[in-house]
Formats: sequence, structure tokens, C-alpha cells
Amino acid sequence: MDDNELLKEKFQQLHTVVVGQNLSTVVDRLFAAKVISAENMEDLRLWSAGTGWSSDQSRRLMTLLHRSGHPSAFTELRHALCEDDSTKWIVEKLDELTVDDELAHKEADSVQCQCPNCGHAYQPAPAATGQTTLIRLLL
Repeated sequence: MDDNELLKEKFQQLHTVVVGQNLSTVVDRLFAAKVISAENMEDLRLWSAGTGWSSDQSRRLMTLLHRSGHPSAFTELRHALCEDDSTKWIVEKLDELTVDDELAHKEADSVQCQCPNCGHAYQPAPAATGQTTLIRLLL
């Protein structure tokens, strides 16, 4: 499991804590790092309707990051949280968490697994490349 995937799991564990925070400055940093688009920024801004940052916006941001598939979305999120004094404590909580990567070992040992995102079967590539190759099964 790479660092971004590990962080993704940890952020999911802390979801209820994270969505209760004002992540408006984090959004700007994620935009600067090209993790989220200008359209995403606009959608998040419109969602506030001039009432300031809300838990719903944080929830939308986290959902956006989980769906994005960006290879460093959660690494960049962690970095952005570190840079903001009001959210640094979230990184400390992340660092305290452990993720059971037993599932990752099972996937690596398996010849064929079921993709949780699309439902297609896939087979890990040789360890040298570190890439996953999708294999479509025709029934």
C-alpha cells in the first residue's frame, strides 16, 4: 500500500473529525497543488451560499478527494493541513492511527481480486513495476 493509499484509509477513519473542521485554506492549497480543479473550487464556494465554511463543504471536499483517484490527493491534503496552524492537530491524529494492511497483503498474494470501484476483476502486475493491470472478464 503506497503512502497516498495509506493516508486515504487514515482520513476515512478520521472522517467525522475532519468534516467538522473549516478546511477553506486547505482548499486553496489543494488547488495550488493541482489536486482540485477551478470548477471544484467554484462548486465548493457556491455550496456555502455566503454563509462561510460549513461541515457540508468539508464533507463535499473529502468525498471529492476520495472519488478523484488523484495519485497524491491525500498526501497533498496532509501537507496542506500541516501548513495551517488551525488544522495541524489533525495530522498528529493521523500519525497516531494504524491501518490494518492485512487486506493489502491478501490482494498482493491473490492471483485475481475484485475491484471495489468498478467490479471488474484485476490481477496485480509483477512486483518490479508496482502497477496494477486491469483484466476484463467476459461472461
